[in-house]
Amino acid sequence: MPAQAKRYSNSGYIFLSAAISDITDQRYQVAVYNLVLAQSTGWNIRLPGPDSSLVGVVQSADPVNEPTEDIREPRGAEIAVASPESMALFLSYLLSGRILEEETVAQMLEDLYLTFDNGLSYRFGLMVYDVPGETGSKMWIGHSGGAPGARAILVFPRQSKAFLRWL
Repeated sequence: MPAQAKRYSNSGYIFLSAAISDITDQRYQVAVYNLVLAQSTGWNIRLPGPDSSLVGVVQSADPVNEPTEDIREPRGAEIAVASPESMALFLSYLLSGRILEEETVAQMLEDLYLTFDNGLSYRFGLMVYDVPGETGSKMWIGHSGGAPGARAILVFPRQSKAFLRWL
């Protein structure tokens, strides 16, 4: 009997990060840098590893109500540390086929999984937001996430070809 519901889980990302480490014989964060992030000097994106310095990283905004966590802990779906400008540039590279082939990016946007948030779908690290408006709904592509005390969203509304960010 087919599944009646879908649920997000980091377990697939944990297995993927272990496979990448095993295949490349490098720590996951190093492999991601070498395979993807080193493609451009225009962005400054880090995946902090267990021994990474957190100098220059803003910690949780409200450590009383939301206790800090060590963002260097391995979790598979790693926390990226970057400026909003760097993340916007990365997303524009991804969506324009400069990181992955355009056909692969198109596949990332097919057969999306509906999430518990109304109007939000997800697949392969991309989130698609169905944003209602006066002239009908529009599709925004991006990602949102965070850690205790730190949240961010970066979206690209394809119709306007501009990036929006909220921190």
